[in-house]
Amino acid sequence: MNEIVIQASIYLGIALIVSMLTIFIFKVRIVGRYWVGFVVAYVGSLIGGIVNFLFKNNIFKFFSDFYGVNIFASLFFAVAFILILRRISKE
Repeated sequence: MNEIVIQASIYLGIALIVSMLTIFIFKVRIVGRYWVGFVVAYVGSLIGGIVNFLFKNNIFKFFSDFYGVNIFASLFFAVAFILILRRISKE
């Protein structure tokens, strides 16, 4: 149970960092500003974790794991989801 809490905290931290960087540092304009960006980044990091779990031996085998969380996969999907939200909110 403690491991699940640590992993969820890591996913939340990744989403927090990605949403703060995109909204406040890079000044990306999206619908809902910070909170929507945070939720979208959190969903993206969770999807990254699921993809890592499903394809662990194929795609993300050589990337670093931190308490069972593949940081690269989570960051990649969090940023990808933010960029998709940016593209949708521009239209």
